[in-house]
Amino acid sequence: MGTKRRRVRRVRRTVPTKPKQKVVEQVAEPKVVQADGDRLFKVCMDWDLRIPDYVFDITQGELDKYKSKVTLMPYSHLLMRKLYDAGYGAWCIQMMIEYLGTKYGQRVKKVAEYCGGVGRSTIIIQNVLSPIGHTIIECDEVLCRHLAEAFPPVVVANGDYVVHGILKGMDLSMIDNNSFTVHKFLNPKFGQKEFIIKVLKNSKFTLITDTAKSRFHLNKERYANLFGNPIESEYDYIMEFSKLAHKLAGASVTAAASHPRASYILFEKGVAPADFQLVHPSEADKDYFQLADGERPITVREEHVKEPIVEVIEE
Repeated sequence: MGTKRRRVRRVRRTVPTKPKQKVVEQVAEPKVVQADGDRLFKVCMDWDLRIPDYVFDITQGELDKYKSKVTLMPYSHLLMRKLYDAGYGAWCIQMMIEYLGTKYGQRVKKVAEYCGGVGRSTIIIQNVLSPIGHTIIECDEVLCRHLAEAFPPVVVANGDYVVHGILKGMDLSMIDNNSFTVHKFLNPKFGQKEFIIKVLKNSKFTLITDTAKSRFHLNKERYANLFGNPIESEYDYIMEFSKLAHKLAGASVTAAASHPRASYILFEKGVAPADFQLVHPSEADKDYFQLADGERPITVREEHVKEPIVEVIEE
């Protein structure tokens, strides 16, 4: 008698599956805080300069980045952080521009600005010299828009001035770079030496903003090594810069003005290095660039945010 085989029925159990999901990347619309008007500044106690709020518009991400590296901050925000420095700078610029207007008068009619900023130098040049030709090269598109709106007679070009090249035939060229020093001028990695030599050679007068003074006490030895002579004072530094500029480009310093963070050095083509007058603002001159309509906070806008949107597909 044979044994019975037991048939085992195998049942396949199915595990319910979740519907497939498809992830679609979508760019959310940025929410921008609308500008609520202009900021009115009084420049050199005389002239009104209106700067739109969009110039001060900034994202929270940019604010966080600037906390770790202030040198990345746009000029408009550096301006608001230390308004008194802008006032001292305006006084220095006015002294140099008035010196040119008084001494040379009609000889200064074509002007180029490399780095226009918010228009602090522009409004002084326009009111003191009344040039027949005035061109600004500015790398910041937002500032270009503001400068073109604020100064209709001025030609405003957007770009890096070193890449853009020099404007020839100028009576006055102004290089208002808020980080320039002789160290950066001579160091090839900054790429400024050739450009500045060309400007000095092609302009009757060149006004350069030099920020060595802000850390001068820490770098005297470095500058002494660069120039090959002892440097004990700001006057020594500017005199050695004058000799260097004359050797490289045939231009020398004829006047200078300075405040605690920067020097404004005026070069003239075709003159030999000689003693020059160095003037300084008083405490009251910090108000040469001031808000005329009260303080308002910087506008912070929300950034473009990519939000993944999950799309469920039933099968």
